[in-house]
Amino acid sequence: MSSLENVPLHLHLGWANLQPISTGGRGNVIRLRFTVCTIEEIKPIASEIHSSPQVTHGLDHSTPQIIHESLISSFISSSCLQSYSQKLPAVQISLPSTMRLTAPDGTQYIAKQMHFHWGGAFSEISGSEHTIDGIRYVTEVHVVHYNSKYKSYDEAQTAPDGLAVLAALFEIKDYAENTYYSDFISHLKNIRIPGQTTVLSNLNLQDMLPENLHSYYSYQGSLTTPPCTENVHWFVLADTVKLSRTQVWKLQNSLLNDQNKTIHNDYRRTQPLNHRVVEANFKSLPNPRSELHFYLNNIDNNLEYLRRVIEQKKAKGKGPW
Repeated sequence: MSSLENVPLHLHLGWANLQPISTGGRGNVIRLRFTVCTIEEIKPIASEIHSSPQVTHGLDHSTPQIIHESLISSFISSSCLQSYSQKLPAVQISLPSTMRLTAPDGTQYIAKQMHFHWGGAFSEISGSEHTIDGIRYVTEVHVVHYNSKYKSYDEAQTAPDGLAVLAALFEIKDYAENTYYSDFISHLKNIRIPGQTTVLSNLNLQDMLPENLHSYYSYQGSLTTPPCTENVHWFVLADTVKLSRTQVWKLQNSLLNDQNKTIHNDYRRTQPLNHRVVEANFKSLPNPRSELHFYLNNIDNNLEYLRRVIEQKKAKGKGPW
């Protein structure tokens, strides 16, 4: 299976002036609850090739395929933008326009970029933007696409049917490292400070998503970062990506903002559903223990964070508190 080489990543430390911001009834992100979803026989997400690709990340026809025609060469960079009230940064991976996503209604979207959201600040160990059945996961990735009927992303992002985002949530799997993320996470130290750049030599985007791409939630919403336009068809995968505790910690603690402080909690709070319909293309019984598991996991994560804080302060000779 082939992989992308020298894929560009960009670190955006914050939001630009928020104009326009979502103020209608489709603000993202939302709390997903399986018990109130409409179960529909909606077609799976798929992709189509309109030219002869040199490199294909092949999946079967019923799943999203990550496709590109050539190896691309670029870099990881970081920049800093001023937020209206708080900084919401993200590591962003620029994607080749030959990556396509076809929605269940046949609409084809062109890939633009993928970026990450995380927590990490004291009681906010978990930092996903969506929650599922009350669970907020440690991290979330968004693969952003624009409608192929528009000439560019800039044109599509203001159109009512302009965008689609494929989202995946992350959870901790003890100390088992996810080797598909090793190269990406190891490069974060090279862009700690805004303005730094580094090269990412190898990246397999298919392996960075859950193995099961068949099951997902779908609804109409908005971008979670400026300009927060309410024109996004969201596909949130039901299965998760697994990372080790160490990998999550590195993601949460590797980057600094323009004030030389570690970037934490770069996610937007959940928004009201406002009578929107959330569809799911799979059937499963809700887990009555999921919320209990979530809170127990949060307690464990908070204790781990406190342990690290105490050890750091002791090392500096300032006592435990």
